[in-house]
Amino acid sequence: GVLTGRDSSSSHLMAKAGCQVKHRYTDMYRRPGTESNRAMKRGSALHFAVGTDRGQRKSGGDPLPADELIAVADDTFANSIDDGVVDLGDDPDLSESKATVAALAQGYHDHISPTIGELLEVEPYWQGELSFAGKTYQMHGYPDAVDIDPATGEIRIRDWKTGKSYSRATYENGMQMSMYTALAKAHGYETDRVRIDHLRVLKSGPRHSQLDMIRGERHHLQLARMLEAVDRLHHGDVFVPNPTGWMCNTSCDYWAECPYRSPGEDGSDE
Repeated sequence: GVLTGRDSSSSHLMAKAGCQVKHRYTDMYRRPGTESNRAMKRGSALHFAVGTDRGQRKSGGDPLPADELIAVADDTFANSIDDGVVDLGDDPDLSESKATVAALAQGYHDHISPTIGELLEVEPYWQGELSFAGKTYQMHGYPDAVDIDPATGEIRIRDWKTGKSYSRATYENGMQMSMYTALAKAHGYETDRVRIDHLRVLKSGPRHSQLDMIRGERHHLQLARMLEAVDRLHHGDVFVPNPTGWMCNTSCDYWAECPYRSPGEDGSDE
């Protein structure tokens, strides 16, 4: 999701949500054959397979069986690597990556698919506003899904993630889900419930972690205060981006003139 601040000077503030791919991660993505490149492609392959499953469910069909999920993810991954980015000569079979993709798809089938209730929305594009201290911040986002919890009958915002490590603190301290519930409210959903499902692959097989949270008005206010502070510092020319990566990437409006990015990160040699 993206947050855009605006005021009378028509300046803009861009800040990626908590799921923001780390700066070093996107930097590595530009280099052929890197592990981060393949990690992104593995995640994208699973995401496409999950999207296929959700689309079938939304249209009234049954959930995809494990073998079909794995086949869709494997085909998507195989097609994505033959694009001149990854050096296939270094790993012609890509057996380890393919095994990881299959394990992620199996993990989704075993651990996440059974928890999905009636789907109300699948990757909707939402827009909304958040106001604080006389300023209005435009919000845009694509939550993975909105479903009805089969156990409670409550509406909740769903988000699935993949990665080698699971950090509860990262998700609890992130602003992505706070933004999603604010957007949900703007689109008529009176819910503050969110659920994150994280899949990773260990030597023993796929490992699933879930995190159910409440993200209500208090969290929306916290988000607005953070945005106002960043906006204020930016206008005072003292905004210092986080050099370790959760906030910084080339989509930031401040990027072109940022003194803290490394040379060449905008695609030039300067």
